[in-house]
Amino acid sequence: MKTLPAVLLSLLCTGLCATAQTLANYQATLLAQTPNSYFTFDGGSLTSVTGVAATLTAFPASVGSQFTPDVFGHASNSIYFTGSTDAASDNSESTDHVISGGGTATLASTAAGSITLLFRTTDPGPPPSGAPGQHYIFSAGGDFGASNSLSLLFESSASTNEPSALKLRFGDTSTTILSSNNVANETWYFFALTYNEAAAVGGLPNTNKGTWYLGRLGGAGALASGITTNASNVVAGDALNFFVGANTNGKSSFRNPGDGRVDEFATWNRQLSAAEIQAQFGQLPNVPVPSRISYQTVVSGQSPAHYFKLDGNSVDSVSGTLTLSTNGATPLLGYSSDYFFINPPSDVFFSAGADALSANVNLLNGGGTYTGNPGPGQGSLSFLFHPLAGTNYTGQKFLFSAGGSTGNSNAFALFFENTTSANPGSLKLRFGDSSSVVLPVTNLLSEWYYFAATFDETRTNKQVNWWLAQPSQTLQSGFFSATNGSLAGGAAVFYIGNEVDGGSGFRAVNSGRQSNGQIDEFAIWNRLLTTNEVAAQFSALTVQPPPPTLGIAVSAGNVILSWPSSTDSNYALESTLSLLPSSWSGAGSAVIVGNQYAVTNAITSTQTFYRLRKP
Repeated sequence: MKTLPAVLLSLLCTGLCATAQTLANYQATLLAQTPNSYFTFDGGSLTSVTGVAATLTAFPASVGSQFTPDVFGHASNSIYFTGSTDAASDNSESTDHVISGGGTATLASTAAGSITLLFRTTDPGPPPSGAPGQHYIFSAGGDFGASNSLSLLFESSASTNEPSALKLRFGDTSTTILSSNNVANETWYFFALTYNEAAAVGGLPNTNKGTWYLGRLGGAGALASGITTNASNVVAGDALNFFVGANTNGKSSFRNPGDGRVDEFATWNRQLSAAEIQAQFGQLPNVPVPSRISYQTVVSGQSPAHYFKLDGNSVDSVSGTLTLSTNGATPLLGYSSDYFFINPPSDVFFSAGADALSANVNLLNGGGTYTGNPGPGQGSLSFLFHPLAGTNYTGQKFLFSAGGSTGNSNAFALFFENTTSANPGSLKLRFGDSSSVVLPVTNLLSEWYYFAATFDETRTNKQVNWWLAQPSQTLQSGFFSATNGSLAGGAAVFYIGNEVDGGSGFRAVNSGRQSNGQIDEFAIWNRLLTTNEVAAQFSALTVQPPPPTLGIAVSAGNVILSWPSSTDSNYALESTLSLLPSSWSGAGSAVIVGNQYAVTNAITSTQTFYRLRKP
């Protein structure tokens, strides 16, 4: 039960919460700033919702259907890129002027402008062999030599000048705004640029024509900002081309490994103020980041037999000595930023077909040779994983495997099913001779997930229980039965990130497009975890929001109790005269007034206390 402190009627509480961070509120804030063009990409639209009559063209045409959930969780509301030439382009930039200014470098221009957008970074790890190129988030053409460049891009991993860094090209210079070591993978960012092409401002040479802002969503805090250093004649782009998701030559798409996303792309024919940009950023989801230390404390407190935190290494934190081996002749697995937004190294990713972390010993309290009789083994495991960026890859993709086979009734593994099999692309848990779908491909998102399972070889049915969910979502659970006597693996090896034959790694390449799986916080127990223990782990992945503020005001002989309408609707207002635990009772049903829930009570001569309570 969650209970807020009692509030004395005679006190006046005025601390009302801010407007909820929703897509509608973000878009309303942006529209109030009167953008010249605004591509929301909502519902798969490529047309500006305001200003110029601009419609982007899918390039190639297949990109037109490539829309996926946005940062607010709305389906098909952001655009993503999978092919090497994918983009959304404006073929009439020279007439509709989505980007203000641009053209031939000149000292005579007085154009000013602004650009804001959201983008989501790609998978961790290197791109496929032979494809180390740049990845453009947007480009408005031009080049350094002509002093009219304008683009936002990730530098080539093969560059000798800050490889893989996020760079802004403006006019005649390139500015690094985020080093590769600080890039969080599979993470949403907010970007803004304001600029003034005038050669002089206030009678002084204008050599800092652009101001940029960058903020990571997900509790990263304040916006970072900086300026560009330019010659006096530079302009913003060539005024002929405008591409989202690629360079203006139709190459260097924003993908590989994994798929980049872009959303809420808006432009202005004026310079936005810092306050306007901050107002946009303030309407984006930026909830506190859960603590990795808190999660690890919960797991460690449940006394696992093995716990591979994967914080830059594969050492078992319980023994302090057992270390998983790196599988494969030329393994390319590495460590990257994790669910907790900790920058490298803090989770493991797999980028080569044979990549795996393995132990040539049995890490489970179970398994062995199937005899048809129940075994003595009981155990549990839990971990975090990030699926591949797409679901159209052939071949099974294993997250873990303990050997054995379904034919021998001693298989134990979690994997994504082959696209040529039943339930293609779905996440399946295998035990003994049976497999069960735990996440249908239709519900699969390219986001972090929590997974836990228990196995009990002593049972004749319902040997396996499992739990699965994205953090902050509702934890799903289930069980399935295998053949009597089914065992948890072959009792000889244990693999993370691959099947024990090394041929079904948790990564994939399709037509030159690569996606790399990620796994973190892998823990194993020699006993059955309880439902409460699993719930405690899952709860540690989400920072609980602060309780709503209860406001009290007096008006015309009544007391008005109010709290934000963004509050969970299960909260109810209660009152008491005595503060005794058994004396609280309902104080009336709330109605929504503006952005507040409100309840009106008549003032009486008796002192009254109020509280919000959630069962």
